[in-house]
Amino acid sequence: MLLLSFAPQPPMGLLVRTSTHTEFHAGGPGRTRVVAIDGPYSEVMGGHAETGRHQSFEKLTRSLDG
Repeated sequence: MLLLSFAPQPPMGLLVRTSTHTEFHAGGPGRTRVVAIDGPYSEVMGGHAETGRHQSFEKLTRSLDG
């Protein structure tokens, strides 16, 4: 488990403290299931956060695939 906490960053639209909670679970031979929960985000920032998560997992997949 990985837990990160971030102070508010008003210039970026993050008006309250946010956190990211990430868990890694064995998913069978050669597989890992990742559960990530983060926020809270405003309605506007929520879409940006979701896009960023998808991009991060795509980069991780490309890196692991070599």
